[in-house]
Amino acid sequence: TANAEVANALMERVNEQQALQDINASFEFLNANLTEDSLLERTTRNAHAVIGFGMGGSLAIKTAAHRRRLQAA
Repeated sequence: TANAEVANALMERVNEQQALQDINASFEFLNANLTEDSLLERTTRNAHAVIGFGMGGSLAIKTAAHRRRLQAA
């Protein structure tokens, strides 16, 4: 949103622990489904990266600090 007040209100509603769990769950989903999905056939297990800006950057750094196998952040 372009409205700073709305953006701040939305950010305050984010559950950081849930967001971090969701990020980790997405990595585990990719690892578990590599052979089943033809779109992922060139993907290597545990070869993941995370990127973000602002609040997303904070989540990326926290993910990198706790996920040893992360390739890039």
